[in-house]
Amino acid sequence: MKGLAIMLACLAVPAAALPASVANVPPGGPAPKQLLGTWTTTLTDAAAKKAPFQQLMPTTHKWVLVILNSGVGAAPRVLGLRPSGQNAPSEPFGVQAHSMYLQCLDDQFGLPARGHDTYSWSLRNGTLRFKLVSVQCRNKNDRNTQVVLVYGVWRHGRAS
Repeated sequence: MKGLAIMLACLAVPAAALPASVANVPPGGPAPKQLLGTWTTTLTDAAAKKAPFQQLMPTTHKWVLVILNSGVGAAPRVLGLRPSGQNAPSEPFGVQAHSMYLQCLDDQFGLPARGHDTYSWSLRNGTLRFKLVSVQCRNKNDRNTQVVLVYGVWRHGRAS
């Protein structure tokens, strides 16, 4: 119960009251139209086993990625990455050309943390792929996110 009260208190703090290192959005701007929407993938067993923190990986290998050029407060653009049928925090992001900058999240509450990972992205024949270019995020969930994004073969689809 105490953890819930702390989390609710953190969510009630306006973005302007957060430290500058946390409230800053990643570099870049809105995602281009072709990146927007819902994407799905199914990781292979081999890809899922590459996640460094297996205890935090879900049993399903089906994942949903939602990219929006809208958000709230200090996060004008958010990306949602979650196992199919589950909830997960949204992450602020920015895009510049074929680079995507994804905000680090803390492991405790999934709130924005200092830093961002840099990915390159490519879209060919309706398939979206990511390559990890630069790592600043070291939290457990961020490290698993890196594996899911990079080893996923993403296709526009409906979330289940």
